[in-house]
Amino acid sequence: MVGRRSHPSTPWALAGVLVTLLALLASLALPTRAAASPAPATVASATAAATEAAAAGAGRCTGDLTLYGLRSDGRLTVSVVDPATGRLRSTAASSARLGFEAQAWTMLDARTILVTAKATGALWRVDVTATAPLTFVRTRLASSGWPVTFLAADGAGHLYGYESSRIVRWSVSGTRPTAAGITGRTVIGWIGKIKTLTASGADHLYVTTTTGRLVELSVDAAGRLGRIDVATSGWDDRRHVVSPGGGLVYAVAWGTRTMSWYARTASGFAAQPDAVGASWGQVRLSVAQAPCVTTLPVETDCTLVSTSTPQQYTVLAAGFRVHPCVADRVERMVAAARAAGFALGGSAWRDTATQIALRKQNCGTSQYAIWEMPSSECTPPTARPGTSQHERGLALDLTLNGRSLTSTSPAFTWLKANAATYGFANLPSEPWHWSTTGW
Repeated sequence: MVGRRSHPSTPWALAGVLVTLLALLASLALPTRAAASPAPATVASATAAATEAAAAGAGRCTGDLTLYGLRSDGRLTVSVVDPATGRLRSTAASSARLGFEAQAWTMLDARTILVTAKATGALWRVDVTATAPLTFVRTRLASSGWPVTFLAADGAGHLYGYESSRIVRWSVSGTRPTAAGITGRTVIGWIGKIKTLTASGADHLYVTTTTGRLVELSVDAAGRLGRIDVATSGWDDRRHVVSPGGGLVYAVAWGTRTMSWYARTASGFAAQPDAVGASWGQVRLSVAQAPCVTTLPVETDCTLVSTSTPQQYTVLAAGFRVHPCVADRVERMVAAARAAGFALGGSAWRDTATQIALRKQNCGTSQYAIWEMPSSECTPPTARPGTSQHERGLALDLTLNGRSLTSTSPAFTWLKANAATYGFANLPSEPWHWSTTGW
């Protein structure tokens, strides 16, 4: 399937983004009418793969997290958080002031901050010289030319920014870069209006939107922007959202100034039980990237999977890459079909970058066509990025002898009689498309 049901969908008001996650890979190949990822060369046990995926998520962060902020009076703050408990260990403020009104603010590492001046668009580097007491020195890298609203360093040599509803990227060299060490400005893609931007690993970002969504972004080796909507609401009151990596996010609420923390799962973000603390009144805040991984298990209830699934949360089942919640059913259905004389092939999970390519091909290349046009207006109907069951790993595009199934195929007849036993339903307009929801 390349789209949902052919009825009109509610236009996606999100001004811009749906993501993978974490370094998702894209393929633009379109076998027949269904965009398919190539079938894996080897077939792994879904049970073993799920166990392996869970094991890979063990642990949290190595060492404490350091966050630098800026108060409204221009003084810098340094806060230390224990990532194992989410609790604030210590906080301190500088006696010296920054000296100008800051706009964009990001940490390059535990001692280096990049910040732009709101009035002039100047770019400054702030080097922390001590933390007890907190002292720093400033170096102006550029007197103008940095009209970005947000900056986010990914800890792997890339600096991301937001300007004119677009994500842009620079390459950064050196731990204390000069102007000559920040080069190669590239426009990555349009995302619309956002409220916060933070990096969470190499070429991996989170943004919150004006409509309250939390969106995961990734940029692949070809510079293509992948988007996953990991929370569809509830994030519009967050003043700051920062991430040290590993699927961990720390967010400060506007009204209470309380910081809470969250861990990424395959079905979204799970709030952790302890708040980091109140009195987070900084006007700017950032955290350095750290070696962190999430400890929460992958979702096992398919009905709770309501967003796109990053590749690292998927497993192989009978040659199909799927969400773990459906892996056992896929293996049993494919085995039963084989016993009945039908060697089913095809594809399942696809990343958001591939879904974007499909929208461009089937709907048009304008931002409206890619992100907002109802799926029924595309030829063939094609789901908006982030809403496809394929992106969630809950849909199969089935083939027999390398050809997409048709309604006259004996294999299709077998599936109509037996697929429901395994929790799969067919989209009537596409005989090859079977999912847990029927769309």
